[in-house]
Amino acid sequence: MTITFSNIYKSNIFDGLKKIITTEFTKMPIYNDLPFISRGGTMFLNIQITDDVDEENFVMGALRKISVSIRLYQRLDGMQEFNTNKSIQNRYAERLRSLIEENSNYKVSSNTQWINGEVTEIDYNPETNEEEENYLACELSCEFMTMQTFIIEE
Repeated sequence: MTITFSNIYKSNIFDGLKKIITTEFTKMPIYNDLPFISRGGTMFLNIQITDDVDEENFVMGALRKISVSIRLYQRLDGMQEFNTNKSIQNRYAERLRSLIEENSNYKVSSNTQWINGEVTEIDYNPETNEEEENYLACELSCEFMTMQTFIIEE
């Protein structure tokens, strides 16, 4: 007897986030690079899973709480007005929060991808490394509950 697992991070969380974000921000590139990779363009997102906790286990699956970090990067070229850039980032971050909260129980074709999706914190001054020094960054910490179903083959 074998148990088949699926990549719920990609199929339930990353793909869902990418879909709702690109509906609003049609030209915003979305990556899930680790470690950070400098990209072209003035703004982009990098989504990373930060924690995965089994909340409840069942015979045929598990209810899992997936914690995700969404980093919004804005390239700083030349002399830039700090307050103007922060204002732009604040607007984007607050809109991302709204999109996640509007889709707190997200379904695709009647299949639930996550429930209780929420932004738990927005850090407008996250720690950055030297590769990120030419960017203004803010980080949204999010949590999503999702059900992983085990497929048992005999």
